[in-house]
Amino acid sequence: MARKKLKIRSFWSVSPSPITLSNNRVSKSIIKEGSSQYIRSGSTITLSCVILESPVPPDYVFWYHNGHVINYDTREGIEVKTEKTSQTTSTLHISKARPSDSGNYSCVPSNADPAEIGVHVLNGENPAAMQDGKRTSSAMKLLPSCVLIPVLLLYSSVILIER
Repeated sequence: MARKKLKIRSFWSVSPSPITLSNNRVSKSIIKEGSSQYIRSGSTITLSCVILESPVPPDYVFWYHNGHVINYDTREGIEVKTEKTSQTTSTLHISKARPSDSGNYSCVPSNADPAEIGVHVLNGENPAAMQDGKRTSSAMKLLPSCVLIPVLLLYSSVILIER
């Protein structure tokens, strides 16, 4: 008589199994704040994950920071609230953000594809200038005049040659 091997998974290692809908679409999640967020040190990080196209609310929604579950973190100031309605939303709040809070955050519902966002906690830098990846340097501010002057010189020399 052969013995069957029983495979047991730890609760913490359970991976989500997205629900496949009747038209072969898979339930998914999105983070409302987009793919990246820049905030100042000391302010609050707020991330909202919405589970879409799911016929039933998820059993759980885990939040990860750089691959580590943070829902049950002992650090003061971390709070997760999940509202299970027709469109479940899980919100992560981290008060008094510090540079070590920078990194990749993932929202992992039990029944949907995960979503992720890169968070950058800045010390004194200007987050508005970096929000769209538009960094302005003094060299970039001078670029129009650097291009314009040679064009004007070339144009004026063409006029002088024609005379």
